Amino acid sequence: MLKSKIYKNSPVFIQNSLLTARGFMYKVLRESGAFRSMLSELEQTQHYTDSEMQEWQNERLVRLVRHAYENVPYYNRLFKKMKLLPGDIKNAEDLKKLPFLTKEDVRVNINDITAKNIKKAFVEKTSTSGSSGKPLTLYRDIYSVVFENALLWRQRRWIGVDMTDRIAVLRSEQIVPFEAEKPPFWRYSVSEKRLLLSSYHLRRNNAEYYIEALNRFKPAAIFAIPGVIYALAKLAEEEGLLPFIFSVKAVFTSSDMIRPGYKETIERTFGGAIYDLYGSTERAAAIGMCEYKTYHVFPENGIIEFVPVSNGSGAMEIVGTNLHNYVMPLLRYRTGDLAEISSTPCRCGRCFTAVKKMQGRIADFMVSRSGVILMEGSYLLLKGVENIVESQIIQEDIERIKVKFIPADNFSERDRNKIIENAKFYLGPGVHVVFEEVEDIRKQGFCKFRPFISHINNIR
Repeated sequence: MLKSKIYKNSPVFIQNSLLTARGFMYKVLRESGAFRSMLSELEQTQHYTDSEMQEWQNERLVRLVRHAYENVPYYNRLFKKMKLLPGDIKNAEDLKKLPFLTKEDVRVNINDITAKNIKKAFVEKTSTSGSSGKPLTLYRDIYSVVFENALLWRQRRWIGVDMTDRIAVLRSEQIVPFEAEKPPFWRYSVSEKRLLLSSYHLRRNNAEYYIEALNRFKPAAIFAIPGVIYALAKLAEEEGLLPFIFSVKAVFTSSDMIRPGYKETIERTFGGAIYDLYGSTERAAAIGMCEYKTYHVFPENGIIEFVPVSNGSGAMEIVGTNLHNYVMPLLRYRTGDLAEISSTPCRCGRCFTAVKKMQGRIADFMVSRSGVILMEGSYLLLKGVENIVESQIIQEDIERIKVKFIPADNFSERDRNKIIENAKFYLGPGVHVVFEEVEDIRKQGFCKFRPFISHINNIR
């Protein structure tokens, strides 16, 4: 809806109405009787013992594996190649009989890795922001969407935030047309009690408008990308826009790492503690903070394997098997993200595995000369570009972008021009794009590949 010309060209009050209508549909879907039942179950399973949780997981794993074998061509071929039957995989240990699944495996087998018995009307299409340098298309069924929503609200309720609270959202969804130069740089969803603020219009000379909107709205909590909410907090401090006339119960962050210095600035500015959530568009794994600010594996989401890596840091790669997405089952999916396991029990008393530290993807800002702060820089510059195997975007300074890329066979001047067009649209007509064709981009050891790197240090 947000990408449609109707939404983009409508006046603000119509856009608010459309978002309210969308929010109402989300509430019906995500807060239905099924959702309530799932949430109730999750609030019981959080008190399970280790053995009870393993039994809960195993029951769902057996059903998922049988479904994958019978309805997903990719897995049917794989099982036959490995001389396996569904009954050979009954628990997490048995999963190791299967090879790891990579992003490239999914990309190459995108049609055969989707279930043939699920109607497209009950499927949600999503895509990654390009952690491999190019977005990956994914599909989720409605059950998994609702289950994830229940899982998220269980975490929020641990902190004392409930569905009736007013929520401010500062994420990467483009809810305000990119070309907008005057406020409001936000929209309202009345049905969800949400103020949706645009991350694409946040800059120094607009910060006061964001603060005024938040002061009027008085949210109980904020859902945000760490880098974006930090940018707002930093600008509010530097521009003398504090203190706010409200304070939040919590700031829920996800989609990016919390860098050193972020936490203190954000919590000081908004008055509420940060509670982080690790996940991915693939939904292969979910790890989030409890009320004592300890990261825990959310075992109901799926089975996580922590695979040691040989870099001497004690970090483990997160390999996940989501137990609920039947339209695109991902068994033993390699996320490429790293975590350090904790040996210290958490005071919350839950049996969930405690994680000492997350070492997931680090995304940088892309900044235009006018001060626009853009997240997901690699995704934006590659929109509409099909013939690139892999890429890395580097913003060397405010007017210079380097595109390192491995071309596909059909790469042409048309692809090159599309990248230049995107760069000029998002960063301004004066930006200079340099192309560097390479054979291998991933010469960074085992560190998480960064599709976008910025050498610009200051928020303008």
